[in-house]
Amino acid sequence: MAVNRDDSPLVLVCDDDTMQRMLIRQCLESEGMCVLEATDGYEALELVANNAPDFIFMDIAATASA
Repeated sequence: MAVNRDDSPLVLVCDDDTMQRMLIRQCLESEGMCVLEATDGYEALELVANNAPDFIFMDIAATASA
């Protein structure tokens, strides 16, 4: 989990598919962004509350875990 709040945008990627998250992370980091990852909506909400990301990429069809 990268939390570097210098001048780099902080982006949250939420997807239950590991390969999709990895691909998006690599693309964003190659553009100089810091990336947080969540595997479901509950984890994403916690990360949003604690980190206030600038952007969120979210798979709206991701499965929820309780």
